[in-house]
Amino acid sequence: MKILNISWMDDEKKEGILSLANGENTFQVYCYPCSFQIGDTIVRPLQTLQDQNIVRVGGNSYTIQQIGDTFETRIIAKVEDKKNGIVSVNQIKIELDSDLPGDILEGETVSFETLRLTARKT
Repeated sequence: MKILNISWMDDEKKEGILSLANGENTFQVYCYPCSFQIGDTIVRPLQTLQDQNIVRVGGNSYTIQQIGDTFETRIIAKVEDKKNGIVSVNQIKIELDSDLPGDILEGETVSFETLRLTARKT
């Protein structure tokens, strides 16, 4: 994921909003503390906050879609690592803050909403 832009919420505290792009997905994530620069590539999984409505869905079309003008995001992703709560949207890895339901297996597709995606460098 490449960083296209950084909008500083608080420059002194290094709190920012990153605009990211990966193929057809362009979206924003929260970052604190933010030591990234425009053009950097994020390699660590993004982290979610308060996941909701995690359900299995059919198909293999994966998306990240922001809901309105907030950080709230609707995600359709492939389950990569159930034990560690890792899903992926194409090459974007996402670490869930909630457990996946017991009947969902690795390799399946899930849909869910999260209040926020967060990027961290370390």
